[in-house]
Amino acid sequence: MLETILNFDNGGFKGKTIDSDDGYPYEFKEIRDKKILTILGPLTVKSAYYCNTDRRKGFFPKDINLDICKTSFSSGMRRIMARVGALGPFATGQEMIADLVGMEVSSKEIERISYQLGTEVQAYYESDVKHR
Repeated sequence: MLETILNFDNGGFKGKTIDSDDGYPYEFKEIRDKKILTILGPLTVKSAYYCNTDRRKGFFPKDINLDICKTSFSSGMRRIMARVGALGPFATGQEMIADLVGMEVSSKEIERISYQLGTEVQAYYESDVKHR
């Protein structure tokens, strides 16, 4: 049911051409499928892909809104992975996730997500200290 709700918006299609945050126009190319793992299980998200061929850049506006850019895990799943990764060995975290939510993730994936979120938290605190 969650997959149906997430895909009700026609992939987040916003028109044939849209402007990005960088101020350049991006042209709609196609709707692409992306498999992600959520705390409720795996699902497929349909996302509109926009590209600027001159700049050789593209992006998925819907993936930005859902916080799934450059990852195959939902934000909730990433939080769980980072928390169990902080508790001890990543292999133990792998077992904990399997026991708690019934999802299979590798210890390497837990390590990557833990490192990524740890880096983001550190950057946040460092910028917060500079603004005080």
